Amino acid sequence: MERIERDQIILEQGSVPTNERTIHVHCASKGLSRPPLRPIFEPGLVTVQPFLWGFACFQFAMLGVVEATLDSDEKKNRLCPPIAYWDVNTDYLSAFLASLANEHARAAYPELANWAKNTRLNPLCGIKRYRNLPSVVDAHERIKRSGMAAVGNLVKLVKPRAA
Repeated sequence: MERIERDQIILEQGSVPTNERTIHVHCASKGLSRPPLRPIFEPGLVTVQPFLWGFACFQFAMLGVVEATLDSDEKKNRLCPPIAYWDVNTDYLSAFLASLANEHARAAYPELANWAKNTRLNPLCGIKRYRNLPSVVDAHERIKRSGMAAVGNLVKLVKPRAA
């Protein structure tokens, strides 16, 4: 696609009629800008950026909880370092690894950990209702057995290779 006009969509090899009452969404375009990352918490300023992999409503609500709970920007930034949006596999893997590390760091703060475990904004909070199902118990055991090795493999996958 080259461009959209009021009455036609201009393609590389022709055009398609349309009208100004039709909404067109270019699904192949980049939807989110990628400005340079900066600390999320600064004196008198909160710059909303992703800091964990997952649903925006959960992570940005978590920023509010962190802001209300912790007393220094240094602590807040240590627990919520920004990550870039992911467009390629290695970006996705890096963001996922950062999310795991950041979640582990926030777990040391009971108020944050309890909020994250119990808020309905967290897509995983409902899992506790099913914790005694055999399939969930089995999955939990498999994660405990292989989780650290999987994280180690992810680190190897995203590590820059020497030329």
